Amino acid sequence: MIERLEALERAVIEAGHLILSYYGVDKDKGVEQKNDDSPVTLADRASDAYLREQLYRIEPLPILSEETQDDGARFTSARIWLVDPLDGTKDFIAGTDDFAINIALIEHGRPIFGLIYLPVHGTLYYAEKNAGAYSKELKRSTAPERLRTCDRPDHLHLLKSRFSDSQAHQALVTKHRHRIEKMSIVGSCIKGCRIAEGKAQGYYRFGLTSEWDTAPMDLIVHEAGGYLKQMDGQLIQYNRVDIINRQGFYVVSGILADLMNVTE
Repeated sequence: MIERLEALERAVIEAGHLILSYYGVDKDKGVEQKNDDSPVTLADRASDAYLREQLYRIEPLPILSEETQDDGARFTSARIWLVDPLDGTKDFIAGTDDFAINIALIEHGRPIFGLIYLPVHGTLYYAEKNAGAYSKELKRSTAPERLRTCDRPDHLHLLKSRFSDSQAHQALVTKHRHRIEKMSIVGSCIKGCRIAEGKAQGYYRFGLTSEWDTAPMDLIVHEAGGYLKQMDGQLIQYNRVDIINRQGFYVVSGILADLMNVTE
């Protein structure tokens, strides 16, 4: 794990520098709309090209990335890289600082290594299957800190997306309002990081997402003692033919999986 982590750390730091070179109100981000009506920028593409090259050097596996056409090579491999080179593109465009780099190593449909890097903050979150979840402040060169979710039955701090909401989410919040003390807006996969480090207890996403949106935080949250599951209560399987997470998902500390059960 150490050699892989060190190589990935170097890769995401450089990719983060590329992303930040396009960040700011005075920078040309080259925003375009993709076929699914989601935005893509020059920063997405620059990060994608760099990370694909580096990941193949670290371990030459098929790569499924948001910003590169899927060539199907992944279907013949038990292991793949799963990448979102800039998770939170809308936040990047809006200048909220809430964007990240997502990388997961998938084996037989589940993540065995996950990494999330926040370029603005210089914070790295990572986990390996059965080895725990950690965060590390790269700008301050601090030692890794073990992550643990915060289990409590009330006075809950929940998170919501800046750019999406739904009647189902509003109904869930209304139903459990007696337990909720605070609701915060946080962008991208950073919501999962906040739950893994015990700063919040839950996030419920009823809309569509893709495999690269959830894979690294899936493992990080699980290794920190929490859960990331589909709305039907099942684990998300990765490297599917259909890469869209159509069931929605929730990310919660351990106790919340029963207290705020969306399958009821």
